Amino acid sequence: MTRKNLSRMVHFVIILLVIAPILYVALLTFQGNAQGLGLLENLTTNVSTVISLMSVCILPFAGFLIKSKWDQIDQTQDSLGQFYISLLLILIGFLLIGNTGTAILIFILIAFSVVILKVRLGDAFQVLFKSPKHNISHFAGEMAMLLIAAFIRFAIWRISTGS
Repeated sequence: MTRKNLSRMVHFVIILLVIAPILYVALLTFQGNAQGLGLLENLTTNVSTVISLMSVCILPFAGFLIKSKWDQIDQTQDSLGQFYISLLLILIGFLLIGNTGTAILIFILIAFSVVILKVRLGDAFQVLFKSPKHNISHFAGEMAMLLIAAFIRFAIWRISTGS
């Protein structure tokens, strides 16, 4: 597999992440129509549907983060480590939400990027901790995604406990 194939794979993952909320809203509409409800009525009657819609609507933001880091790979030497750490933070966010399908997709992307781009975990974290104040700003989007994922996980927990 070459770097061009990896680029195709990254763009395919981004397209899937952007299309997923549209398909989910269409699914909710069809489910609501089968029950005789509209989309808004379906959302107002079922709280877990709203939470799952929130967890799906974070996917395009993750796609944007992946795209922005992918476009920056050739600009600086530290960009490979930033891309790798960005993918790891996005993976943690998806695992926190419980979106295992997308987490597996991101994990496959991480595995192929490590093999093709030859990024080592130690080098990636060494880049991060070389000047943490400067590098933390590169991961503000990923931190925001983790914060939203924690909020969604808390909402899922509250619904599951029945409180």
